[in-house]
Amino acid sequence: MKLPKVEIPALSGVGVPLRFEVPEAERAGVLVVDDMPDKATALAAVIAELGIKVTTAHSGREALRLLLARDYALILLDVRMPTMDGYETAQLIHSRPRTAYTPIIFVTAESAAEDDRARGYGAGAVDWIVSPIAPEILKAKVGVFVNLYYLNYFVRQEVKQRREAEEALKAREELLQQILNLLPVGVFVCDAQGSITRINPAGHEIWGGSRYVGLDGYGEYLGWRLDDGRAIAADEWALAVALKTGETIRNQEAEIQCFDGSRKFIRNTAMPLRDAERRIIGGIAVNMDVTDLKRTERQLRESNNEISAKNAQLETATRLKSEFLANMSHELLTPLNAIIGFSELLKDGVMGEIPPEQQTCVVDIFDSGTHLLALINDILDLSKIEAGRMTLETEPMDIASVLQSGLTMLREKAMAHRVRLTLAPPPEPCEIQADTRKFKQIFYNLLSNAVKFSPADGEVRVVARRVGRDAVRLDPPEGMASRMLPLPDNNYAEFLEVAVSDAGIGISETDLGRLFQSFTQLDASLARRYEGTGLGLALTRRLAELHGGAIGVMSAPGRGSTFICWIPWRTAPAIAEPATSPQEETSRVGTSSVPTRDETAEDPRRVGTSSVPTQGETSRVDTSSVPTREETSEVEPPLALIIEDNDQAAELLRLALDADGFRVLRAADGEEGLALIRRERPDLITLDLLLPKLGGWEILERLKSDPALAGIPVVIASVLADRDRGFALGAKQVLQKPVERAALLEAIEGLGIKRAKGRARFTVLVVDDDPKAVELVAQQLKGRNCKVVRAYGGREALASVGQMTPDLIILDLMMPSIDGFAVVEAIKRRPETSGVPIIILTAKQITRQDRNRLNGFVERILEKSGFDRESFMTEVRRALGDVKEL
Repeated sequence: MKLPKVEIPALSGVGVPLRFEVPEAERAGVLVVDDMPDKATALAAVIAELGIKVTTAHSGREALRLLLARDYALILLDVRMPTMDGYETAQLIHSRPRTAYTPIIFVTAESAAEDDRARGYGAGAVDWIVSPIAPEILKAKVGVFVNLYYLNYFVRQEVKQRREAEEALKAREELLQQILNLLPVGVFVCDAQGSITRINPAGHEIWGGSRYVGLDGYGEYLGWRLDDGRAIAADEWALAVALKTGETIRNQEAEIQCFDGSRKFIRNTAMPLRDAERRIIGGIAVNMDVTDLKRTERQLRESNNEISAKNAQLETATRLKSEFLANMSHELLTPLNAIIGFSELLKDGVMGEIPPEQQTCVVDIFDSGTHLLALINDILDLSKIEAGRMTLETEPMDIASVLQSGLTMLREKAMAHRVRLTLAPPPEPCEIQADTRKFKQIFYNLLSNAVKFSPADGEVRVVARRVGRDAVRLDPPEGMASRMLPLPDNNYAEFLEVAVSDAGIGISETDLGRLFQSFTQLDASLARRYEGTGLGLALTRRLAELHGGAIGVMSAPGRGSTFICWIPWRTAPAIAEPATSPQEETSRVGTSSVPTRDETAEDPRRVGTSSVPTQGETSRVDTSSVPTREETSEVEPPLALIIEDNDQAAELLRLALDADGFRVLRAADGEEGLALIRRERPDLITLDLLLPKLGGWEILERLKSDPALAGIPVVIASVLADRDRGFALGAKQVLQKPVERAALLEAIEGLGIKRAKGRARFTVLVVDDDPKAVELVAQQLKGRNCKVVRAYGGREALASVGQMTPDLIILDLMMPSIDGFAVVEAIKRRPETSGVPIIILTAKQITRQDRNRLNGFVERILEKSGFDRESFMTEVRRALGDVKEL
């Protein structure tokens, strides 16, 4: 609370009045004691002019009572009062401790005799005033004593404040000492000269000194060394540097020799202490004993060095293992390639007819080789996963197609065991993003196991469904045990669940824990009864986990088993359909992976830009100026170059290519192969990667860097079938040995190489306003026993069908003047062309309205952005009636 200011007039000889801020209750007051009220009132009125509070009393007893309530700066006391005169009153006032030193001025109406004065001073009076009293004299005398009162008050307050400050300082000092005593680090305080003035107990303990060691003892720096071993002098110590520079020195680490002879590592931080004027008055340092930490760090470094050495050994072992597997796979697969390949040629009659008993032997050889190949591939795949070298190659996967393909592959085996295979309808939509090859491997392993362990006349049932993450669990029927491997922690909300159930021998609860381990079969007797190595389920588990999914099983002896696999339900990012009118959609150009040309560019091959014809106008299109652009398939047999160092593998490829209409050359090493490529310019190259003199990868790199050779299609046929690297270096196909004849021929089919003489059987009309897009499609049809007619826009297309009737039309929708929709409508109205199949190949985002408009008129709608050669050719063959000549 702010105290009121009290101003006292200047005393005689004092030029400045005294001002104090004093509480109301502590303000100076004057007590006037007189038995005559008029006289007391007159005195009070004069004193009140000074702004001083005046209290009056009319008897000695009343005055004593008032003095019990508060202190007064001065008492004006009448000498002559009845009952108790001034002398007696003064004696009683000064007899009390509280008022023993309160000044008293006697007031009398007559001059006091010497005896009276002596008596008054003896009673404690400090002065006498004789009536009549001059007001100025009264004010001056009262002012002196009021000023003395305030000076005395100020001194008392200052003494009180100092005492309180000293007590607070003492309390803070005690608190600080308690804190210092509890701190686990050493605290050292010094003055401005660096002499240590205070150390806490932890500091004594760190330095190995007694608490009673003199402070000067710590000024002797005993064998201090920095963390790097360099000796330091006293003036390099953190506290000394802080005093010298005025900066804080942090985390100076050193080894010290303690007073007890031991050596320790300490971490030292020091800073200067400053007064209010920022002058350095001392310093403080904090020492932390980090001896144990240093010891731990040293042990950790040693452990890390050991771990690094062991990791290096493991990396070396892993590298050697990978090299061993690569070498072994090459050594195993090279002869296996010949066994499977030649037995397949014999089995399929490519080498001529053989007797039935020999046919049986050849089939056994082929089946055994295929089984051995599957085993080797499982081992290699498992090794890749364990080494972290196998990655997902996701693509759109049709669930129904993949499941049906798996059933087809095992249908013959199932029929041999009299096992019925059933597939429940898969969920809709039926397409997800997954690694198709690896998912096929998962499904094949589960399905083949189910067939293998099913009894004769049994059933294997496959159910696929779409489930939420919370439904990824096992709910075994009563009496069945279950085991599910944990689902990885990922953000997928939905999963594809594929359950394969059989009515086979079943698995006991104790054996479930051993499932999904490499090279593990549950019963040795089963290994003799059922073929297998125990790798299939281990590989299936790893492939499911690689997808981000899991696998589980429910089973009981004699009740069959249900194996369930879950993989994330990944979908391709949806492309938002723009809110445009049908007319805008018809004229809008979509995004395409096939290069398109600006519609405003001049094209000498393009005919006028009239509007889209209405019904009945189509037949009046002028066709006289429309040129015919045809390409027929009359070519010499193409040349294939086989670069392979193994004679058997080369012969196998030669037989397959020769039977397919190729002329064949062979190079036995990389250098010879590169020389033949430059000299002969073959139409096709089959390339092994593990070659003498010059490796397959280097050959690919040289071909890719040479513009004259970069266009020659290369099919890799090797044990080391690294698809990503092969495609990155320009290979058209990557096949892994042993190469099946069907796979080789399918790869060649996808390359579009002409392989037979003769006239083309089919006429295909390709319609697109973009010449590059037309040429791309034409290139896919080269060598396919067909004639390609090109039309660069809707007007040319209608003119072409007016002159001839094609067997197939491949049509873009987004074209100026006459778009694809109008072309379809016009072609379907003409009786001559109404039955011609049409495949739509467009960059336009097809809307529901577009599909309704084209429904029943076209065979298939393909998007340029997802153009795939094999899928395209499949649709072409289907549209032409599943012909085999294409």
